[in-house]
Amino acid sequence: MITKLSYDSDNLDMIYNSLKKLKEHNTPRDYEIRIDGLSVVPRTNEVYRFYNHQDFMLGSSREIVVLIYYGKSRLNDKYLLIHNQDFLSKEQYEKELEDSIKEYRKKEKLKRLIKKNKERKKQIQQLKTKVNGLESSSSKIIRDLFPMISSSFNKSTNNNIDQETKMILKVIKSTKEEFGEEVFNNAMKIGLTVARNPSITESVEQFIDEKLKENGK
Repeated sequence: MITKLSYDSDNLDMIYNSLKKLKEHNTPRDYEIRIDGLSVVPRTNEVYRFYNHQDFMLGSSREIVVLIYYGKSRLNDKYLLIHNQDFLSKEQYEKELEDSIKEYRKKEKLKRLIKKNKERKKQIQQLKTKVNGLESSSSKIIRDLFPMISSSFNKSTNNNIDQETKMILKVIKSTKEEFGEEVFNNAMKIGLTVARNPSITESVEQFIDEKLKENGK
């Protein structure tokens, strides 16, 4: 029989007291103690020699074996005591297992986030490509639209234009003056592209939000 235990005072005392009780009941058993394969307490039934093995213990010692023999035969019960925390108790094993599971779940969650981020970047790139393609198709509309707006600016006295339209034209004019013609034209192009393709609205908003966050705005 082989019993695996941690090398600590409780387990040593348990083996020692077992040998001592056998001796007291006149049924002594021979025992032997080895450290990493070296016999440091040769086969004997003198219980007082049990702790002599500690004189040979080193910081690097790993396995302490206690052999308890049956009669004069070589048959024995083997106690393997593990030094330097190689042995894990049930509680330690369960804790390490729980920690390993938590670490695995964290890694899996990170993998999912990385995958999701890659997919989002791919969607953004596809959106950019689509927008660039739509820009060229909408440029003619924009070129036709700007003269109409400019013409409207110059016809502020036209009685056919209602108050609401005049207000809108006024906002457009002030926006163009505030940001410049190039920025205004680009904004109009993007706005018209989204208006003509409402299915991309959410993706465009996500793209804008991400860019604003990158720029700290």
